[in-house]
Amino acid sequence: MAMPAIIEMALNTMLGVADTIMISRFIGDSGLAAAGFANSIMYTLIFVFTSFNTGATALVSRSYGEENFEKLNRIGSQTVLLNGIIGLVIMALSLMFKSQIFMIFDTTPEVAGMIDSYFSIIAYGMLAMFLSFSFASILRGAGDTFSPMVITGCANVINIIGNYVLIKGIWIFPEMGIAGAALSTTISRILAVMAYIFICFRLHERVKLKFSFM
Repeated sequence: MAMPAIIEMALNTMLGVADTIMISRFIGDSGLAAAGFANSIMYTLIFVFTSFNTGATALVSRSYGEENFEKLNRIGSQTVLLNGIIGLVIMALSLMFKSQIFMIFDTTPEVAGMIDSYFSIIAYGMLAMFLSFSFASILRGAGDTFSPMVITGCANVINIIGNYVLIKGIWIFPEMGIAGAALSTTISRILAVMAYIFICFRLHERVKLKFSFM
């Protein structure tokens, strides 16, 4: 059970790393700096405000050990709701005050423009990240570390392919530069949370979340 969880956390980090590598290769140093500044702010906000998911995992795990699956799903459903509310608020505030947030960095006008292009898109994936972390913590608490690993792995593949076609404009896709990397990452995160919703609300044997439990 431990190894899939370790791999999942590594793959979560890889979403940002893939952007960094591909932006560095296809756009250059200015794009790399912009993505680094934007991701440092975003990941700080997310990890600070999702730290309570550790407690949720413990509560879900206890309910799972007691075989009290109604309690497990009530806790899980409320965890998802709380993450959704906080994620929506943080996303909205980040977009509203992005100019003020990035004033803390001393950047060139070129990098500042790239930060704005990148963050203005990738911030819309914040809510999906909040929800994905909550779903993953619930599944881990219920003894399923495999599903989060598979979902995160698939999200990485989609992100890498999307980066390639959207940054450079391959085939029918437009050349979007750094905005393409942001769009690809955001799409992969939204698809990941859709997979989590399907599994946790419909497919999973033990985790059966319900809107009525929220």
